[in-house]
Amino acid sequence: MNIVNRISQRYGFSKDNRHRRDNIRICISVAVCVVAMTMVLSFMQSLANNRIDDIRRYESYDAVIDADSLTKGAEIVAKLQSLPEIESCFVFAQCPALVTTDAGLTLMGRIRFLDINGPGAKKIDLIGKDGSGPYFSYSALMSLSSSLHSVVRITTLKKGKQARVVPFTSTYPIGGVFYTPYGQFNSNTFVMDISNVESFDCKYQVGVYCKTMVEKAVSQVNALDPSLHPVTYKQMNASLCSALLLEQVLMQFIFYLMVFVVILSIRTSCKRLLECKQKEIGMLRTMGLEKKRILLIFLRQSLLFSIIGIIAGISLSYLLVAMSPRLFFFLSRYVSIVSSDLSLNIALGPLVLVCGFILVGTWLFSYLGTKKILSCPIMEMLHDDKI
Repeated sequence: MNIVNRISQRYGFSKDNRHRRDNIRICISVAVCVVAMTMVLSFMQSLANNRIDDIRRYESYDAVIDADSLTKGAEIVAKLQSLPEIESCFVFAQCPALVTTDAGLTLMGRIRFLDINGPGAKKIDLIGKDGSGPYFSYSALMSLSSSLHSVVRITTLKKGKQARVVPFTSTYPIGGVFYTPYGQFNSNTFVMDISNVESFDCKYQVGVYCKTMVEKAVSQVNALDPSLHPVTYKQMNASLCSALLLEQVLMQFIFYLMVFVVILSIRTSCKRLLECKQKEIGMLRTMGLEKKRILLIFLRQSLLFSIIGIIAGISLSYLLVAMSPRLFFFLSRYVSIVSSDLSLNIALGPLVLVCGFILVGTWLFSYLGTKKILSCPIMEMLHDDKI
């Protein structure tokens, strides 16, 4: 066993080994493969999760329940507050609207009717709570080239007598400004006090914020009152969420294709390395070393390369994840698809799968290649032609 260890060390990274650079290249290639697959999958999953979070931020609730009236909505809120998974509830209403200024500038969005002094407005920083008119974000005011107390015309659709829906326009002074950290919500949402709902054709709803899991909260609501029928923000945007889910499935498929390519690369590397060692294997057999020990030498060698490459790849992957906030902040200035608040998380399942395939692949291909060479006569091993 001592001779096996000494030869294995020499065939590793010893300076006496003439194939030392090839061994280092194999370790680097394994590390690069681990980093590439881990970071690509982590980035795509984080990007999809970030898009789903954007949907939740835009809807600004986890689930919604229809209410016939403001009184009915208040009753539902009082009923849901006793559930352990419910963080808070609020009554609101919303409808699409077109805002027009006297200068002819227009902005399309939605009106969100809230109790400006209630729990629904806690996540919105309102300035000027007089309730006299709609609240706009700073970006919306800049798009309309308007200021506080300017007059705007709001056009919505209402049920008509002859036509199914007809446009209805009303005039309001801008009542104040609001701010949230979510740009898409700010640019497409106008806030009004819920007392103005009667002037518009929209229905009351109850927005629900959950503590942890939306599905668990929905099941609790259904168990409390089956007639409520809560709808989650994912169900409200089912087509978009389905597209994001399909994207994740395709990424998983591409990931497995990448694993297959890595296995082929490992097979080629093992084959080339064993071809370079063919004559040395013949010399070891000539010196009387048993086939079992020769096989053990090259199995140890292949596992050593793969383990070093895997450790280096995992270390580099976690280093890149730690540096990702600064990197994404830099890239967000030039690439619109990259968000500065994108957060990477390494999925342990795919990482373990990749490492397992690399270890098994290197061991298997080294075993098969060495067995093939050892099955030949010694004189053929020492021949210049490759077996």
